[in-house]
Amino acid sequence: MRNALFLLGCFLISSCSLDSENTCKGTTVVYASGVEGPKTIRVNEDTKYTVYFQAENSCGKFDTFIVASQGDTVKVAPQVSYDGCVCTQAAVPLQADYTFKATQPGKYYLKFLNGTTSFIVDTVTVQ
Repeated sequence: MRNALFLLGCFLISSCSLDSENTCKGTTVVYASGVEGPKTIRVNEDTKYTVYFQAENSCGKFDTFIVASQGDTVKVAPQVSYDGCVCTQAAVPLQADYTFKATQPGKYYLKFLNGTTSFIVDTVTVQ
């Protein structure tokens, strides 16, 4: 029974691995603390937005952006991967470039997750 609870705990935390090396790995979505980028862009042009966020500890590194698009709204959340069991337990500031490309002119709303239900919203005009 205790082994089942331990395995369940490892699965839920997703910070420990049960392989033969006994390494600590996991990923988590984090909140953006700031975003910088242009307000006007051109159709079919890759445009970079610098997204600022934090990892929980020194083992955290930027992994990818989780993106969900619906019409003219794009929701973006940074994902951090953790690799290592011994980490400095202090928040580490990170930044990464999110690339946006619109195929149609118009107004777009880039929503960067910055709380459980809140977003940093950038309104972008595509010409």
